[in-house]
Amino acid sequence: MMGTSSVKRQRAVAIFAVTRAARDVAESLKNFLHDSKIGDYEVKIYHPADDGLQISAEPALGKNFAESMRQAFARGEIIVAICSTGIVIRALAPLLSDKMTEPPVLVIAQAGEGGASVIPLLGGHHGGNQFAHEIAAILGGRAVISNASGQSADEYSRPSLENPPPGWHLAAYDAPGTRIMLKKIYRQLAEGESPVFYHQVGGENGKNVAWLEKLGAQPTPNPDQAAIAIVTTVSPDPSPAKIRLYPPRLVLGVGASRGADGKKLIAWCERVLDEHQIAPAALVALASIDLKSDEAALHQLAAHYALPLRFFTAAQLLPETPFLTEPSDAVFQAVGCYGVAEAAALAACRDAVTGEAQGHLVIPKQKSPDATLAVAIAPHDLRAAAIGQGRGSLTVVGIGPGAAEYRSLAANQAIAQADQIVGYGLYLDLIADLVRPWQKRVGFPLGAERARVEYAVSQAALGQNIALVSSGDAGIYALASLACEFLAESRDPAHRRLEFSVIPGISAMQSLAAKLGGAIGHDFAAISLSDLLTPWPVIAQRLHHAAAGDFVIALYNPRSERRDWQLAAALDIIRPFRPATTPVAIGQNLGRSDENCAVTDLAGLQHNQARIDMMTVIIIGNISSRQFRLGDRKYMFTPRGYEVTNSKTGEKK
Repeated sequence: MMGTSSVKRQRAVAIFAVTRAARDVAESLKNFLHDSKIGDYEVKIYHPADDGLQISAEPALGKNFAESMRQAFARGEIIVAICSTGIVIRALAPLLSDKMTEPPVLVIAQAGEGGASVIPLLGGHHGGNQFAHEIAAILGGRAVISNASGQSADEYSRPSLENPPPGWHLAAYDAPGTRIMLKKIYRQLAEGESPVFYHQVGGENGKNVAWLEKLGAQPTPNPDQAAIAIVTTVSPDPSPAKIRLYPPRLVLGVGASRGADGKKLIAWCERVLDEHQIAPAALVALASIDLKSDEAALHQLAAHYALPLRFFTAAQLLPETPFLTEPSDAVFQAVGCYGVAEAAALAACRDAVTGEAQGHLVIPKQKSPDATLAVAIAPHDLRAAAIGQGRGSLTVVGIGPGAAEYRSLAANQAIAQADQIVGYGLYLDLIADLVRPWQKRVGFPLGAERARVEYAVSQAALGQNIALVSSGDAGIYALASLACEFLAESRDPAHRRLEFSVIPGISAMQSLAAKLGGAIGHDFAAISLSDLLTPWPVIAQRLHHAAAGDFVIALYNPRSERRDWQLAAALDIIRPFRPATTPVAIGQNLGRSDENCAVTDLAGLQHNQARIDMMTVIIIGNISSRQFRLGDRKYMFTPRGYEVTNSKTGEKK
């Protein structure tokens, strides 16, 4: 019997990175694709090294870089090459023979002014174009698509057997027999001499198969006549002469006790699905009650089957009570509905528009010591995004000083994955190149930090993925601490179940120090001169101790129209501990078109206070800091230590 313990078919992706910089991009892509919602990918990274080819977490498959690319291509893996197109063309040209069965091949051109360009060289019509757009979104770049004459992008990337519509899966894609059958079917469709039939096994009479008929396939009630079988179960004797397609019509409903063992839950689910011959590739989602949205075992199970995890409230599950095999008063007392596993699976199969009950159970409730499961089937294709709601996540994203080249890949990825992007309007303008038409942009005025956080948390609690954008580093005078404070003090249980993370960014202090040399080469202190949240006596005390301790001092929020005296007061505190010649770095509008950076000294800063504003960051050196000139530009640096003289030899060290 063909076992069902394997997850849905993964697409193998081979990323070839020639340079060290390309390798960093490859690692980021790998991490994103493993965690992404856009597909189920198994990623390997290949890169040359002094001792020959290195393959991340994999044994070497070839001693030569080009030969390894050819081997991956021959295995049907998606090729993503971060190198010149010439390397790829010379490597793969001898293998090209049949565009219908060859895997997609993409080349990533390193970032220029418009960001990275992703070029699908091969396989655009069966996944390459779509994958190029997805990678471009990750990298904040663009997909460069070249179509055959007279074809629109939609026509060129229309569904095919090896790249079916979202949710559909082709069984045993990488098996030699499957690829031979694909080739045979495509030739038969192209020649048109004899029809290609498909058959829906099990009398499901499922809808949403028009895409097959557009390819030229015709329905038949005779399974022996069909070259294509649409199934949701595995067969004890799958015919090697048939292509097997799994439609997205099954939902796995699961309930679990708090703290359930994830490994045991996975093993038990595998046994149950295997006993009932359920094909995991036909599963659309794992569904449960929202009270379990932070249950680790459920997330482990969903990850094992590469399924999105969707949730319903108890009120949404109550209408399924008449269809439950064993309604339970005890469950109602505990969670507010009469069953979880069956109810969640059935609720997921309701018509997304009318709410009409349409599904039925193919596996009634099964019980283990700490979990229950059930499987329901819908008569139509299901979209996971239309089922209940997700867990909801809040990601506080530091976007750096402003320019796109200073944003991290992790920041780009977090924004690309968001349903809503929330922030101060100016900060949202700085990332306008990343915002996609389907994403909601929610801008707030300056000073409305708490309102931003409250809105972001409330939307995440509704199952949305929220990117809360902050300039610089999200954890330095920014929104990460405010978001943590709000979550820590919230009494709303839904807030406690959110997925929460913070993406760091380059702070204004770091950016200024780097642009003008190495100002922060030794111990330093960052101090905000704004007394809106911190009393001035506390700020003054911190300034005194930082100056007395000879710290390099970075000053944030130094001066505004209404707060025009704090900078002068701060300099009065610092001057007794620093000579007037102490180097000072000043940066205004860092990372933006009107950026202005300069090195002066403490005396120069004293005389130019009127030019300082809230968009300015100041770095005041310690007693060892020095400035120097290269060409027509001044730089400053702070040595990593102090000169110490050996008392016996008199030598400096």
